[in-house]
Amino acid sequence: MRSSEIIKFVDRDDKSDAEVEELLQKGIKTASRRHIECYLLDDEIIQKLCSSIEKEDLIEQCLRAKNSAIQESVNRDNPQDDIKSASGKIFTEIKRILGLSQCGNNKCAFLRDTIAPLITEETQVYKEIENEIFG
Repeated sequence: MRSSEIIKFVDRDDKSDAEVEELLQKGIKTASRRHIECYLLDDEIIQKLCSSIEKEDLIEQCLRAKNSAIQESVNRDNPQDDIKSASGKIFTEIKRILGLSQCGNNKCAFLRDTIAPLITEETQVYKEIENEIFG
């Protein structure tokens, strides 16, 4: 397609500022957060999930479960912002707390089918990603 443009966008992971700049010079944009799970499992999106199923009263419990999973990951010597390493536990705990069924058979399906659609234009997460890619 002649009017299309391919934009290369990668996770930050542990890249140094110098590495990010090198990638930018090659036309590759880098996320400001470690990886996509940081956006998908942002507190704002977890809150939106709870609200979407009318379980606002469980927001704090879900956020505590997320923070607990992150702390367990840190205790395994992972960085504080390594949400990916905690994402399996976050998925199982949110699914349990909210009593979700048919929301995805595993973490990847849950993130793709249940969580990703919640990142819409009015969310700060959407605006952040949009700015990083197109800004």
